[in-house]
Amino acid sequence: MDRLAPSIKNISNTDKLTPAAKLSLATNADKTDSKNALAAAKRQNKTKWNWSALSEALRDFEYEMGKVKIYPGLIGGINKTFGSNPNAGFQLGLTTEFVINDHISLMGELKYMQRFNGGSIYNNYSENVDNPNNPPIHIVTTDSFTHRFNYSTLSSVELPISVRFRAGRFYVYAGGNLVYNFAINADETSLPAANYVPEVNTYYSTANWRKVTPKMDISDLGSRFGIGYLFGTSYEFTPSIMVDARLTKTFWDNAQTTGGMQISNLLYKAPSIQLSIIYRLNHQRPETVTPKYSF
Repeated sequence: MDRLAPSIKNISNTDKLTPAAKLSLATNADKTDSKNALAAAKRQNKTKWNWSALSEALRDFEYEMGKVKIYPGLIGGINKTFGSNPNAGFQLGLTTEFVINDHISLMGELKYMQRFNGGSIYNNYSENVDNPNNPPIHIVTTDSFTHRFNYSTLSSVELPISVRFRAGRFYVYAGGNLVYNFAINADETSLPAANYVPEVNTYYSTANWRKVTPKMDISDLGSRFGIGYLFGTSYEFTPSIMVDARLTKTFWDNAQTTGGMQISNLLYKAPSIQLSIIYRLNHQRPETVTPKYSF
């Protein structure tokens, strides 16, 4: 009634209006006030509904997080990379599995990787040397060199994170892998190629020949950070012991130079297979949790 008071007051002050006009004015005022009251009620109900839905979602999230079980563990095994410079080695590290329900879990790992090498990285090249005693004629000698880097090990730290799906005792999973590769401790050698006879050519312009230098330098063997992916499968022999097989591959790293990128393609971006045993320290299976809401 308080909301209708201004409208009624206005009607009473319009003495010059006919009775029909007064009735129409009062009816319009009633309709306007009713629409305003209905809109306000809808806004209030909508606000209450949104808050109620948010509160319910938060309670559901709290309940689901209360069911998550955490299993720390150990991992160890062997690995092998493929490509033009294959290497093999071992890995050791820690794992943490977050079991969300009977079928879905997340696993994070922190591993030290060691790979051994029995060969070398070759970067053979030919060198052109100009004899400066006959300008403007260029008497250029072309010689071939065997250029290589000898190294014994590759070391890295990996941080894989995967989403796992369980069916019985089998797991399948996929995820991402963060890799930090330590600098390679290598010996660089550059020797004249065996059984190669140097070539001597005469040029009248420097545009017809150029000095060639190696595409790789010892500085290209420095440390780098990479990002990759992984996918694999596991089999659970007991709640504590699992065997694991996976394939990993780095698809990007922060190498900047041409030689550094070549090193990455040869050594770090090659696909790798890893076979491991995982031992979970907390071997209890997840238990059913009764929801406990507090209002």
